[in-house]
Amino acid sequence: MTDAQRRLVITIFLYTCIEGLVVNFLHPNPIAYLPKDAMIAMLYLGLMGGPASGGSIAQFKGPFTFFALVCVMFVALPTPVAPLGMAVALKQRLFYVPLMFAGYHYIRGDADLVRLLRAIAWSSIPVSLFGIYLFFGGAFALQDMGADYSHAFYSTTGATSGESFYRVPGTFNSPGQYGAYLSMVATYLVGFLLVPGLAPKDRRMILLALVLLIPAMLVSGSRTPLILFFVFSGLVAILSRQLSRFGWAGAVGYFVIVISLDYFGGGVADRMASIFTQENVDRFTGTFFGQLWVSQLMADPIGSGLGVATIGARHFSPPGTVILVESYLGILVTEMGLLGLSGFLMLAVPVGAYIVRARPWMRASAANSIWQAGFVQIIFTLLLTMNSTGLDAIPGNLYFWFFLGVLVKMVDLERTRLMFEKVGSDAPRGPGG
Repeated sequence: MTDAQRRLVITIFLYTCIEGLVVNFLHPNPIAYLPKDAMIAMLYLGLMGGPASGGSIAQFKGPFTFFALVCVMFVALPTPVAPLGMAVALKQRLFYVPLMFAGYHYIRGDADLVRLLRAIAWSSIPVSLFGIYLFFGGAFALQDMGADYSHAFYSTTGATSGESFYRVPGTFNSPGQYGAYLSMVATYLVGFLLVPGLAPKDRRMILLALVLLIPAMLVSGSRTPLILFFVFSGLVAILSRQLSRFGWAGAVGYFVIVISLDYFGGGVADRMASIFTQENVDRFTGTFFGQLWVSQLMADPIGSGLGVATIGARHFSPPGTVILVESYLGILVTEMGLLGLSGFLMLAVPVGAYIVRARPWMRASAANSIWQAGFVQIIFTLLLTMNSTGLDAIPGNLYFWFFLGVLVKMVDLERTRLMFEKVGSDAPRGPGG
């Protein structure tokens, strides 16, 4: 990968942060979706002209090819969804998966990883601030700017305060997407923060970003991303053996949460408190397609056709042909039945198995905490395909597949470093240097 292509990667991540806002302003013109996809396509074309892909990432070529063939085969089968809707579904299934190869080739060493994380951290600051601004601006703030695509989502009235609040979409199309972005970025930044010997300027940048990311998550009203961030942060500290370093960062985070809850009012406080209620647990475990997708598979093992459960396909299909399915496995089963499910599992199982087996290699790495942040993101994303559609939408699919490639490359680099260290060669410096 050339330096120009690496800059293109950073541009893709930056545009992903604001794509939803651009969509809001240009609605109903769908052209806002094209820049990111065009840049990704350019990246793929550039990689095709380069050296053949090797290394550990090559082991996923076969499973991906099989999954792609299954999805393409369903294009020829009958479906109530319009052709453009099928094209959207095919894009959601396949287009972002090759980013794992782009992520693998992006990384040459710790400097490339740090450069990307810095860009992600700095860009998260205005994204967080915009979401907080919308919270105080109210449900009509976007419309007043001329952006009228996103619907206004409200929290349920709190049991304690009796208040509800406008759940902001930030620079995305929905509060759920916004919350997912904030949670993923915050987790990777916690991993970055725990790097031993981190440069003071990076530490200040990360702390500033986290101080804004946390309250932005609160005003998004999305409970699952908030839960995952808390759980993932603790797991990153435990897995990277940086609990003492994490302690003071956790204290800062606690202080930010307390101040935010007091400042944002009772509606936000009640929303956070509802995380621990039985109602939220029942809602999570009671999702039909999340918990009982096997029943759907038994009822219709062939599937109903590509696109019938892809939310984005509704913009190009007759009303009522696209249904809401609240899990990624449920989407696959509903659209492509047993064959689609098998194709995905043939890719997902080797990915999960490799990441678990590779973890011991990173214990001595200076970038171990960053790798562990990616580890928990990837493993839990795979596990939550039974309850979440995160792998079927931006930004979850882009971050998942790209950072999968990054993690695989980090393991290959660490193996090489250990080999040279064993024979007496100088080891490369870590990201904290």
